[in-house]
This record gives sequence, structure tokens and C-alpha cells, in this order.
Amino acid sequence: MDATPYRVELFDTPPPSLRDALANWQSPNGFESLMIPWSELACAVNPGKVELRWLVVQRESVLCAVGVVYIVRGLAIGDYVGGALERLTQVGRRIGYVPLTVDVAFFEIPLANREGIFFSKEVDIDEQAAILKTVVETLNQQLPVDAICVKAIAKSPILSCLNSDMLELPFIELNVLELPGNPLSFETWLAERSHKLRSNVRRNRRIFAKSGAVFEAVNNPAPYAEKLAELTVRTAARGKSRGEIPIPMSIGVPFFEHFYTHLEDRGSIHLARVDEAIVGFSVLLFGHDTVFGQFLGLDYEISRQNMTYFEIYYDTIDSAVERGLRYVDMGSGTSHVKIPLGCRQIPKVYHIQFRRFLRPFSGIMSTLLGSRFGKLFH
Repeated sequence: MDATPYRVELFDTPPPSLRDALANWQSPNGFESLMIPWSELACAVNPGKVELRWLVVQRESVLCAVGVVYIVRGLAIGDYVGGALERLTQVGRRIGYVPLTVDVAFFEIPLANREGIFFSKEVDIDEQAAILKTVVETLNQQLPVDAICVKAIAKSPILSCLNSDMLELPFIELNVLELPGNPLSFETWLAERSHKLRSNVRRNRRIFAKSGAVFEAVNNPAPYAEKLAELTVRTAARGKSRGEIPIPMSIGVPFFEHFYTHLEDRGSIHLARVDEAIVGFSVLLFGHDTVFGQFLGLDYEISRQNMTYFEIYYDTIDSAVERGLRYVDMGSGTSHVKIPLGCRQIPKVYHIQFRRFLRPFSGIMSTLLGSRFGKLFH
């Protein structure tokens, strides 16, 4: 590796310098204040499956960047390349053996579709590229994994530093809404939408209310963990039936049981109820200027009738207004629903470095992954 002015250190637990940086570096629509508790939650509910590494980058004694990497052990290749290997993997699971599993390091925030690095405000674009190059080289040297996946904004100038032999894969876009007006209000946002959208929103809200449905916000969802995990599984199964890429970790009962322990008042589960039945929910996180709608779960039979899916997005906007937060992160995908709401799309990519036993098969892996991801995200 060429000489570099940067020193990259990896830690098993967040050091004080990283905590201090995340408390002070507050970028617009940034995830900084949530990175530690959210990442630790994802790790804690996947014991033996997910590990975290925290990174700190310094130039001489100046702190330049901090970040997180999560390592997934035993990731099944078949879940991501599709075709015959995916079918073989499914058969293997039924008999208790999953073929072709690998250890993969993801340089990103878990379960968030956001990059895993934050830079000091004094670091310009050129230096960000140099830092990213040094970090990836350090990960390549120090992490005993079969692949390194770097999440980034598509066509970002800082990607020019990465090795040309890394596979670039398109990924699902992020959708972010900036609320207008001062003070913020739902009606001010709605007034800037098209006539058709305004009519649809008001109709959907009437249908939801007429069905007797209401939203309830709970900071500690542990009492509802089994039901929420059930809806999560059903929603994931519906996505898989449409060919969606599975997430590489579990969101089950332990996730909801441990949610409050890690996030306290920085997170909330919003339950959509009809009488006593939970027919949908959303997971919301609260940053310094953003409500992050991380994911949702639905009872599709009931929610289709009372417009719960759409009401979840309106409720997320309501939550941002109530807290005086300018941005609403509406999550990944379904941009045909979110663009009319005023969201801008942030296209995402992975850059992948194959290592260890995968290196000789990098050409085959590139072809298989490129075909699967290309069909989904182009």
C-alpha cells in the first residue's frame, strides 16, 4: 500500500473520539446521532451472526472521519445471485444445510441504506476520496472476510479513488422529503402537491379514519414483539415473492424486545390499530433534523381495505411536523409512491471487493450478481 498521511484504527466498541465526533458533526439529513445505538441494536439481536467494527481516521492528530462496518457471518450466496443456486439454497435450508456461505463486511450503516462513514466539515471532496481509499485498503488488510461491500451514493466523486477491479452494483434508491414552510405543517406540505395527490391524500385519510383505524406511538414495543415480528415476516415474504433482495440479518422478536433498551426516546414504533388488532406498523427514528422511516410491516388483507400503507407515510410526516424536523427519510424503494409526495431520489450503489476463496471466482460472481441486481435496480 502506498504511503498515506492517514491513520485508520478499528475498534470493537465506539471510542470516545468517535462518540464526540458523532455528537458534533450534524450534517443536513444526517444519521450521525443514531449511528451507534441503531448499529448496536442490529448487532445485539443477531448474536453470532453480526459483528461491528468502529473506525476512526486521523491525519496527524486531526480527526478526519469516523464510521462503522458490520460483518455478517455465514451469508448464503444463493440468496443474492438468484437462479439455480438460490433454489439449491432454499432446498438446503429445509434439510438443515445451507451451501456456499461466506463472511462479508458491509461498510455501511446496518438496515439503513446509508454510507458507513462521516467526514469532518473541514474535509473537502478530494480529501474524502483519499480517506475512503485508505479506509478500504485498511479493511482489505485487517478484516478476515470473503468480500467487502462499500455502500455509496451513485456517481459520487469520492468513488473515483476505488480500485477499478471492484465490482459496481446498482442498489435500491433512498427517498428523502424536505418539508416546506416555517413553521412546518402538514397542510403546508400538502398545498405544494398536485391537485390529484391532494385529493388522494384526503380520500385515503377519510377511508382510514372511517374504518376505525388509529395510530398509537410506543417507545417500548416489547409487549407487541411477537405480532410485530409476524407482520415483518409476512411483509418480507411478500417482497421476496416479487424478487426483492433479502436483508442479511434478522428482524425478529428480539429486535422489538430490545428496541427501547438501545434507542430510548430516539425511536418509536407506530402501531396502526383497528379496534385491538394491529394491522400495520412503522419503525421511526429521530435524528437532529430528520424522521427516519426505517421499515414497516402490514397485514395486507386488512391494510389494503383501509389504506394503512399510505397512512403510514402521512403519519411519518405528521411525526416530523410535531417534532419540528425538516426532513423525512421515507426509506428505500417504491419511489412511484414517494416521488409524488415530494421526495427526491438518492441513487445508491455497492462497490464489492472479492477476497479469500471468492477471489478466483470473481468473474463468475460479478456476472451472477450483476445480472440479478441489474434486473432489479435498473
